[in-house]
Amino acid sequence: MTKEYQIAKLYFNQPLALMSGKKDEFQNEVLSLPSDMLKAAILSGLAKIDLDNVTELNEDLIVSSAYLFYNDRYFFPKPMTGLPVKDNFEIGMAKKIKKIAYLDLSLFEKTINQTEFEISDTNLLHGGKFLVADSSDYPDKLYVAQTEERVQIGNINLFATEDKPAPFYVSRTYFYQSNDNFRQHAGLYFIYRTQHEDLLRKALEFLQDEGLGADKNVGNGRFNLVFDSFKLNIPDDANKQIILSKYIPEQTKVQNGLLNNAHYLLDKRGGYIAGTINESYAHWQKRSVFMLREASVFDINFELTGKNVILSTTKAENILKHKVYRDGRPVSIPVKF
Repeated sequence: MTKEYQIAKLYFNQPLALMSGKKDEFQNEVLSLPSDMLKAAILSGLAKIDLDNVTELNEDLIVSSAYLFYNDRYFFPKPMTGLPVKDNFEIGMAKKIKKIAYLDLSLFEKTINQTEFEISDTNLLHGGKFLVADSSDYPDKLYVAQTEERVQIGNINLFATEDKPAPFYVSRTYFYQSNDNFRQHAGLYFIYRTQHEDLLRKALEFLQDEGLGADKNVGNGRFNLVFDSFKLNIPDDANKQIILSKYIPEQTKVQNGLLNNAHYLLDKRGGYIAGTINESYAHWQKRSVFMLREASVFDINFELTGKNVILSTTKAENILKHKVYRDGRPVSIPVKF
């Protein structure tokens, strides 16, 4: 069965910068944007130009995390259940297969349908992180990453009890552009589902000039926006679901065995209320919540729903004049394993 997915493609004409989530945490490249961060950025952008319709888009819009694309070739996270690779691979290839993080669409399609394929070193890009069916039409590098160390200075007071200076890191990713008039080829895309595409377009068109990620005040994260779609051959006899977003399941689903026989990892998601329309409170921290990571696979054959949870307290809402959400409703795809 073939299913069509609507996508937004972000061609970054300036580097995409992200700060490390924790002090002393090192991250040297940005290869995806988490769905909850992306959704918050979209709502924040819409709030600055059309506050009255933010609630409507928040309730309706579902997005995947954003992944790398090159022209019309799209990458997906490697399922946590592994790959249907034929056993006749080279010696030492098992460690390389373990290192793979992303598959191109054709190999992802084979994986979710459990169609075996062969693999060799010629199929691997960027130090083995990306697996492609044919590497002959790819440039040497789809992106270049740089990391800058900074130091956070603690608050000083009269009693000398300030926090000690602590290092943190900012990673910048430059996506591939060819030399022919600086034509753009690579960037990040995400799948979306909404009945209010006009509001989504309005928000993204605002964000393409404002930028995504860190250091937007110096131009980082600006992009050119293109809406497109792709088709994916999904199995008719699917018995599992893979998620392409961060996922917060309903408690009743967990109690009824959602995680039985599942392959999953947890991420603790926190951060600051950077998307608030009142910048005076952008430094406030959100309450943290655990979410299931992208590429987790669940032993059910129906689409996952998830929750869009409220992280703000009543006191904070009275000051901010709006609620703070963390969207854990995923894009899920039927698979067979």
